[in-house]
Amino acid sequence: MPYRESTRQYWLAVANNKCQWIYYDENRGWVQCNQTATHVHHIIPEGILLDEGEDSERSVGLPLCRNHHVKNLGSVEFEERSSMHPDTAIAYQEYGDWKQRTSHLRAITGIKSDEPSPFVTMSRRHREHRDNGDRYHTGTEATDQYYIDHMKELECRYIAETGKKRPKTKPHADYDPTKKKKWFNFLE
Repeated sequence: MPYRESTRQYWLAVANNKCQWIYYDENRGWVQCNQTATHVHHIIPEGILLDEGEDSERSVGLPLCRNHHVKNLGSVEFEERSSMHPDTAIAYQEYGDWKQRTSHLRAITGIKSDEPSPFVTMSRRHREHRDNGDRYHTGTEATDQYYIDHMKELECRYIAETGKKRPKTKPHADYDPTKKKKWFNFLE
């Protein structure tokens, strides 16, 4: 589930509506995309935050352009895995064929297909990866931490310059604070 619109707009404003994806170019070194950001990515996946008793609505967001969030597959300009969710790009590609197959079946037989959409299949895979403790998005814990630190720094500057703080919103519908781990849970 995406951020609520007020939270999404806040993170876009913090980043001046620019994509924060950073990549390495042999000629220019580290480069920020800077295209217009239209998506806001949960740096720590929403499902993981909710499983840990954290409110994903209060997490740090990362404004990204569509390509760097979900669509950039096989681009010559960037590496193969140059979006946060390259499997979403595959789901987008497969969706048209799936829609045509299931619509065709229904038109001929009048029976709705049981075949799940590519997005449902992708979501199930995400859940399986999460349950197994595996990552299902690009990057490492170190890159996640880099982006969190980067966005917190931008947020500090934004608040100092504008006086506007993160909007107060209702917690995510699946937020359960009783799942939150206490410091003593980590003692053996």
